[in-house]
Amino acid sequence: MAQHSIITGVAGAYVVERNNDFIKMRFWARNDESVPADVKNGASSVNTDNWVRAHHFLLLVEF
Repeated sequence: MAQHSIITGVAGAYVVERNNDFIKMRFWARNDESVPADVKNGASSVNTDNWVRAHHFLLLVEF
């Protein structure tokens, strides 16, 4: 099983999206051509619906 780039120490963009319902985490290696333009260019706002599926998705629930 290949390890994810964030574990192996490869530089890149790491993004965490959080709201009251979930936490999503994404990572792109430095030279990954699929890095969204809004991440690559440092946009002041982003639309994560246009991005690839999150690497990690944590659903927040109350017990």
